[in-house]
Amino acid sequence: MTDTRTPHAEAHSLELTDLLKVYGDKTVLRSIDLDVRPGEFVSLLGPSGCGKSTALKIIGGFERATSGTVHIGGVDMTRTPAKDRGTGIVFQQYSLFPHITAAQNIEFGLKVRRIGKAERAARVEELLAMVGLEEHGGKYPHQLSGGQQQRVALARALAVAPRILLLDEPLSALDAKVRERLREEIVRIHRDRGTTTIMVTHDQEEALAMADRVAVMHEGEIVQFDTPHEIYANPEPDFVAGFIGVMNRLVPEQVTGTSVRIFGEILSRDAVTIDAGGVLLMRPEDLEIEARTDGRDLVTDLTLRGGVTSATVLLEDLAQSVRVDISTGRATELSTGDRVRVSVARRFVAEDAVEVRIGDAGGRIA
Repeated sequence: MTDTRTPHAEAHSLELTDLLKVYGDKTVLRSIDLDVRPGEFVSLLGPSGCGKSTALKIIGGFERATSGTVHIGGVDMTRTPAKDRGTGIVFQQYSLFPHITAAQNIEFGLKVRRIGKAERAARVEELLAMVGLEEHGGKYPHQLSGGQQQRVALARALAVAPRILLLDEPLSALDAKVRERLREEIVRIHRDRGTTTIMVTHDQEEALAMADRVAVMHEGEIVQFDTPHEIYANPEPDFVAGFIGVMNRLVPEQVTGTSVRIFGEILSRDAVTIDAGGVLLMRPEDLEIEARTDGRDLVTDLTLRGGVTSATVLLEDLAQSVRVDISTGRATELSTGDRVRVSVARRFVAEDAVEVRIGDAGGRIA
């Protein structure tokens, strides 16, 4: 009996080498190098105009690089037309054929490849089930919600078992609840099928939640390519630290080759990020706050963010404000105008350090 299930694409690698793209006198991509492992989900993340969409178009063959090479599965595809690269793409706008049904949209690529009728029908049925639209195959695009249309677009892209799946901001046109649900579904489908996937997005949360690795782009260059955890916890200090999430910038009291002192506490130099100017970078959740009548710091604002509340605290000794994130339950103990003490989360403090307070001449650096 013939197996009519949609074949899971053999996982393919992707290599971009020294990609350059110039439009007139404007350089859009500068010496882009990217090595994506077979079956990996990689996000190209960056602000508008950073070159991420251009890179995606070059991978798919919709744009040609000024110089450099594109290899898919070890094969040079630099000059191969888009139709012969074996990529599937899902755009921000759903781009479904409006005059045919959801099932017929999914079937389209299979018909072009002259897949037999019975096999086409079986694959379409499987793909509709995969994206949770078993009861909607006979509907036209205008009869579907935005989230449903994007599910159809995803199923259509996967129908032909692409070597590489390209996602061009696929969730940005959806409302928040639908976006979150579809995000989870895309990750589930990727894990199930193992198709090498490249997603372009400007949404930091989306990139960090979905991708195996994230390539952060800025002004046509990849400035950091790493796991979501490393991107967030150990960002490249010059751009990524300011682009990803919220970062407090603090001037240390003292810096040595192995340690840093801030708030009178000794931190291991290896555990923190310091930029080229010697400024210490710390996330709001990396700081702690304690209400004290003799505290030198002042709570100036409290902002509810669901399960977390952000406290804005004026540091008297450093003459600057920082953001400290604490649980909303604990935040009920604080009010604007309270005196507090800000400190660093204990995981950053050097094990053999002796704690000192600012102005304590007896303190030492570990």
